[in-house]
Amino acid sequence: MYVLDTNTLIYYFKGQGQVAQNLANVSAEKISIPTIVLFELQVGIAKSTSPAKRTQQLQQLLSRVNVIPFDRDAALAAVD
Repeated sequence: MYVLDTNTLIYYFKGQGQVAQNLANVSAEKISIPTIVLFELQVGIAKSTSPAKRTQQLQQLLSRVNVIPFDRDAALAAVD
């Protein structure tokens, strides 16, 4: 499973680096984003100069990947 962070997805949306090429080689069911990343992307979209475009990109992504909860237990487990 690949769990993507906010910066990786920003690069993906902006076409920077090789993120899109790398993700093209991974089946969508193996890609996840934590709820905190979804929150951070929504904040970024609210501040974006292209909110409609970014919203569309995010909706397309969400239709293909898993969103996993990031709660207190997950935060504590991440320390181990």
